[in-house]
Amino acid sequence: MKKIIIPITIVSILNFVGCYSYKEITKDEFINSEEKLDLHVETKNQYLYRFYEGDYSVNKDSIYGSGKFLDTKVKQAKYNNFSGSIQLEDIETLKFDEFDGTLTILSVTVIVGLVALAFANCCH
Repeated sequence: MKKIIIPITIVSILNFVGCYSYKEITKDEFINSEEKLDLHVETKNQYLYRFYEGDYSVNKDSIYGSGKFLDTKVKQAKYNNFSGSIQLEDIETLKFDEFDGTLTILSVTVIVGLVALAFANCCH
């Protein structure tokens, strides 16, 4: 009975976990987007900003919000709290953190396959 419960539990947990990845978007896509997903911004002067969903807003020429800031020009850089604005003209890239269905399915398939293989090996 334990041999059946363990794989079912693992698969059940995997249903709550998904893979996310950053997808680069254009400034126009960003401005016109109705979704406000987690946002990753890289500026022309090599600063990185991360905003969580709902922690930023867009006005005509700027992003306003609070999130995390990283200066990549510093050797031992770390993320610090940030609150303020970033002008759209200073932005090099914009990325939304989106659910990646393909990667999630692949991950679940590999894990289920490994569990099935282990289960088959232990039962013979």
